[in-house]
Amino acid sequence: MFFEHKALYRTVKEEVPSGITSLDLGKAHTQLEGSDLTIVTYGMGVHWAMELAERHESSIEVINLRTLVPLDFEAIRNSISKTSRVIVLQEDVSVGGYGEHIASRIARECFELLDAPVELVSSDATPVPFAATLEEGFLASARLEEVVNRTLNY
Repeated sequence: MFFEHKALYRTVKEEVPSGITSLDLGKAHTQLEGSDLTIVTYGMGVHWAMELAERHESSIEVINLRTLVPLDFEAIRNSISKTSRVIVLQEDVSVGGYGEHIASRIARECFELLDAPVELVSSDATPVPFAATLEEGFLASARLEEVVNRTLNY
């Protein structure tokens, strides 16, 4: 099954590669190298994380999962072994979202690598507001910088 985020249509501008290209399904991509903190995300979260990482004073690594099943947990572990701090970012609400599974697995399998608790940044567990200004506060992106700073200062 393939999902596309409708908010990414005509809003994100990138160069389109020429020629034949391929994507390794099941392999995460390091969007941005960093040494202080890892943000593990997918979909719209990649753009939120990149926007924050590029303007933040700390060195933030952004891991674009690309696929959730199969999950490239090796890429997550390798990044955490470098940064020792991790945030899982998802647009979904926390309860029942896939980010909850990822955060739980990190806590179980990478505990000895962590210098701070695993954080999950997600949208509010409420219906999506109709007004655009209210929706901005509902989305996970509204809390991302606060959680990044808290995790870095732990």
